[in-house]
Amino acid sequence: MSPTLAPGNKEYIIRTLDGRNLGLPFIVQPGIVVFPIPIPIVALPEGLLPQRFQVEHLGENIYRIGDAVDFRSRLFSYREVDPERWIVIFRPNHDAYTIEKVDSSAAWVAPPVGQPDSQILVQQVPVGESNPPTYPSNALFRFEPVA
Repeated sequence: MSPTLAPGNKEYIIRTLDGRNLGLPFIVQPGIVVFPIPIPIVALPEGLLPQRFQVEHLGENIYRIGDAVDFRSRLFSYREVDPERWIVIFRPNHDAYTIEKVDSSAAWVAPPVGQPDSQILVQQVPVGESNPPTYPSNALFRFEPVA
């Protein structure tokens, strides 16, 4: 995995370290597909197609990821507000990335596999004091460029 994301504005599929795709849930009613507003960003069950996220590089390790915003410690896609800026850092000892708020107060955290509520959380992450630091697997993500 590349330690840096491409400069500019590119599309990526984002996955949890355990391989679950991130996406937007929807509600199917007869003949209608409805997205709740704001739309929760979730770890999708196996077999569902991933969401493509526009990832815009804004500066050193600073990115916009789609319309992702933190609201009450949960991650949403919300087009009606300005998307947040996120610190995205490659963690070579994990071959994955952490995605943190710009003030580093919290990071994206995936719920455990099989949990009914699969929405990505935004919360403090315990960091191991080793060198390099270690991170829990549910706070690590992989970015796959869309061809």
